[in-house]
Amino acid sequence: MLDISDLLDYTQDDCVIDIFDYDLGVNLKESLSISEARNWAENHSYELGSFEPIQRDDTERGHGVVFGIVFNVGSVEEL
Repeated sequence: MLDISDLLDYTQDDCVIDIFDYDLGVNLKESLSISEARNWAENHSYELGSFEPIQRDDTERGHGVVFGIVFNVGSVEEL
């Protein structure tokens, strides 16, 4: 089964990555770079449920409209 690290190999460099925990119903991480998301995936045990594209207005942080991917995970544990 694919994991987040595998899928990040196919992600465009300018995408932001969100990690959503569907067990808790909250974003664990938001607007990660690809390297930050890869680091998170390497340091956590999780079940990848699905992933989907995102687009949001991030002007509050000075980024304008951002595009990316949200990974929906469950059973998250830090390694």
